[in-house]
Amino acid sequence: MIKAFFRIWILVFIPLGFLLFSESMNPIKMMNHWFVSDRVNETFKGTFYLIEQRLAALPEEQWQAEIHALADYFGYELYLLSQEQIQQAEQDASQAQVGVVLSEDNQTALLALPPNETLLILADNDSDVLVKRLDASSWWLYMMLDESEYLDTLNQSRGTLHLLMARFQETDSSYWPVLIAQLQPEFGFELAVSPLSQLGLSPEHHRQLLEQGIAWSLKEDASTVIYQRLPDQHTVEDPMILVADRIPLPGPELTILALALIILVGSISLGIFLFIFVLWRELNRLKAATSEFGKGNLQHRAEVKKGSMISELSQTYNRMADQIEGMIQSQRELTNAMAHDLRTPLSRVSFAFEMLQSADTTEEEQARYRQSIASGIDTLDHLIQQILALSRYSRVADITQFREVAFAKLLEQEIVQSRIEHPQLSFDLSVAPELSDQLIKLDARAMVRLVNNLLANACRFAASNIRVTLTVEGNSYLLNVDDDGPGIPESERYAVFEPFKQLNNEQREVSKEHGLGLAIVQQIIYWHQGQVWAEESDLGGARFCVRWPILCP
Repeated sequence: MIKAFFRIWILVFIPLGFLLFSESMNPIKMMNHWFVSDRVNETFKGTFYLIEQRLAALPEEQWQAEIHALADYFGYELYLLSQEQIQQAEQDASQAQVGVVLSEDNQTALLALPPNETLLILADNDSDVLVKRLDASSWWLYMMLDESEYLDTLNQSRGTLHLLMARFQETDSSYWPVLIAQLQPEFGFELAVSPLSQLGLSPEHHRQLLEQGIAWSLKEDASTVIYQRLPDQHTVEDPMILVADRIPLPGPELTILALALIILVGSISLGIFLFIFVLWRELNRLKAATSEFGKGNLQHRAEVKKGSMISELSQTYNRMADQIEGMIQSQRELTNAMAHDLRTPLSRVSFAFEMLQSADTTEEEQARYRQSIASGIDTLDHLIQQILALSRYSRVADITQFREVAFAKLLEQEIVQSRIEHPQLSFDLSVAPELSDQLIKLDARAMVRLVNNLLANACRFAASNIRVTLTVEGNSYLLNVDDDGPGIPESERYAVFEPFKQLNNEQREVSKEHGLGLAIVQQIIYWHQGQVWAEESDLGGARFCVRWPILCP
């Protein structure tokens, strides 16, 4: 069970982990990027046209300022990149300006982009970026379709910073430290006011504060620090900066993500374990049942519960066990009956040999004993042949023996032979017109034996008339053999197909019949996936009906 659990666990979580954590080779992201590429290009085709027309009316040195002005009207980042900026896209300064990190493959694709063409790429920070190379220039118009971490952080803090700036606007700068002390207890993060020169910011953050009035950075503990230039500090050489430290931005902490991932993995693992455990327990029950059956407890069966995952398997096993038990029981009965039928002729032969060795027997008695020995040997030979035939047809059908034959012709030939052997009886054959020349797929040798056994049984009991009919009923062939004999009592109509079962047991002493003929008929028709039964005939005697399905050629 443990091995099966780990195998399924690995098969589930390796693809899941690949889908969750793989960036460059994630098939879902790649397919989504491929499907939306044309749609995005068509959507922003007109936007890029208008921007190009606007830039064309201005000197090239004013393009950057114009793009910065237009970016305020878009909900995402808009930049004008030069070839040098694209090649240095992995540097900190360019990353802060552009908002994404471009891989080497993406950089190569952008630099190779023909003029006036657009390209949708997936940046290394999992953002969709639409880039168009401006016609007749070395500039690329860059539009980030997903909100960057920079904009996301600013949007989350915009309202709070606006309210704080309003309080600082209402307060004289000399009382700002007092204001900070009043506000600090109401906030869940640290507030402080400090000159820009004392913050020790990077050149890029220093530039952002001077140009945009705001900057932010991410600390090692996943908290965010936001720097906001205070009001009325635009012309001050060393402006005062509001520092909001240890803000839990821009998203959930890693511990929360890890906990969510653990819950997800644990839930799926528990489901896999319960599935494997239930299946393992049911398979163990089936294993125990097969072990008991193999030890000789033929009545033991597998427990089949409603809704079980292996209910069909258990039912199939129980049916197989029923068939094996029935076959073994039948073989036991057959063995017992064989012992009884073999004992009588063997006793006769043994007695005859003893009498032949006696000095008191006359020539006439010796001839009679020799005849008894010969008759006993013939009886034993016939019995052995019948037992071998029954054994042969008790096995699984050999489909390779099935051939397309004109069964109606074979049936007619067997009836002709029966007329010769029994001239005192009248035989009537009736075959459906559509079957007179039709080829039927069956085991010809076995079916000839079936017909012979049925005819022999009918000739044995018929008074004067025997009738044979061959017709089609639905998807099956139907063969009936009727006689005008004494018939079979309804209570014995199933028993006559049992091996060594005879209704007139007194004839065993003088007849070669051993009650195997109809048993062989039953096995042959089972071989053909059909059935045989006995019923009352309108001739007054018995009717034996044989039905088997029509097999496709």
